[in-house]
Amino acid sequence: MLGAGDYDRKVSFHASAGAEDGMGTVGNGFAEAVHCQAWANVRFGSSADRRASAEARVADGVVPSQSATFRVRSTAKLRAVTQGFAVAYAGSLWGIASIAEIGGGADEIEFTATRVGA
Repeated sequence: MLGAGDYDRKVSFHASAGAEDGMGTVGNGFAEAVHCQAWANVRFGSSADRRASAEARVADGVVPSQSATFRVRSTAKLRAVTQGFAVAYAGSLWGIASIAEIGGGADEIEFTATRVGA
């Protein structure tokens, strides 16, 4: 389990809006309403240098298709999050691709996600 100070980024989780437009097509957007918020440990790569570099490029909007892993402490609301959700972080939405419970007692959850849009 990570220490409390390692969860240093505020993120929010949003469900898929699935709204239908006038033509009957279901949209691929995400709801503006926040399902829940959490403090997360965000990783862009295996080394600190790559992580810092990637985080700066994402913040500047240079990297359109970046992947990240968001590790959070497990709560009932976070256990209800599915792959149909997105994580809002650094001014972008990140579509959740996989979810893994971490630790023997599932004390933490890792959400691996890819930045949505450009």
